[in-house]
Amino acid sequence: MWDATRHSPSRIRGVLAIVTDARATCHTASPTYAPMWCTVRAMRHARGAINREISRVAEDRDSVIRLDQLAGIGLSPSGVRSRVQSGLLFPKYRGVYAVGHPTLSRAGEWRAALDAAGAGSSLSFHSSAVRQKWSDVEPSLHVSVPTTAGRVARGFVLHRVEPFHPDDVHEDDGMRCTTLPRTLLDLATVVEPRAIERTIAEAQFRREYSERALRRLVDRSRGRRGVGVLSTILAEHGIERTITNLELEERYLKLSRRAGFPMPLVNHWVEVPGGRFKCDFVYPDARLIVETDGRGSHTRDLQFEEDRRRDSILKLGGWEVIRFTWLQVVKQPEWVASTVKRFREVRMGGRA
Repeated sequence: MWDATRHSPSRIRGVLAIVTDARATCHTASPTYAPMWCTVRAMRHARGAINREISRVAEDRDSVIRLDQLAGIGLSPSGVRSRVQSGLLFPKYRGVYAVGHPTLSRAGEWRAALDAAGAGSSLSFHSSAVRQKWSDVEPSLHVSVPTTAGRVARGFVLHRVEPFHPDDVHEDDGMRCTTLPRTLLDLATVVEPRAIERTIAEAQFRREYSERALRRLVDRSRGRRGVGVLSTILAEHGIERTITNLELEERYLKLSRRAGFPMPLVNHWVEVPGGRFKCDFVYPDARLIVETDGRGSHTRDLQFEEDRRRDSILKLGGWEVIRFTWLQVVKQPEWVASTVKRFREVRMGGRA
């Protein structure tokens, strides 16, 4: 039964307009029908209109809707139960429903968890990093809420935290997430330092990293878990180290073996008129040099300029130099291998 006392006057007028319009349409089309049948058809029309409104709201929210939103549309508790029974709504958490299908996308799972956690909640830890494309590893779904907010819910990890600093949270395409510095602080309590560095490297590549912002967070978070890890990374590397030379070397040699072309000389010195340079990978038969650039190690302007000067000297000495970013080596190994193979063919007149 639809309880008019539970809804605002504007919502009541909207629902009554739907019913009245449907009844008028029914009577005009079939004036001999009994009023009862017109009322049935009108209510069916109203139900369809409400269902369409549910779908419209959910479409903008990754197929997720909250109970208060359903009430705002005009549904009573019995109306919600009816739609659960009919398969339009699927309970996900208390007061949170998937619309149209019980299986949600990853974005839908994130939004449902935020809705279940309550006001002030934010994606955090791995979930924040994955949502904002700084990582692709999410062993479990994480949501953080201020200490006095939030509800316990199965299906995700709920962290009760102190009220967020204004710089710790922001909206990412309509979904509340912790910012990069806060995400790094959270992750520093549960992952190894190298994982933190990789997350920083990805953010650097996407030009979303600010060392100044990270230092501000460290300064205002003294005494908290994870601060020591971030402080060490900042002190030891100036945040410039990403994937280590050894890791890049191993990955490149692995893709070389898979591609089937000869193994290069590693960290080999090449001497040409104008200088002597230590190069990452050298193919003497093709006079080809491959450099694998850690993104962080080449972000400083002076280093960037020096690398290009060195490349020019090597080319004038008869060597070809090609460079790949660490992300290309890690994420696009087949493309890297095919590119090197093609360069070898060109340099050797078709003999790779």
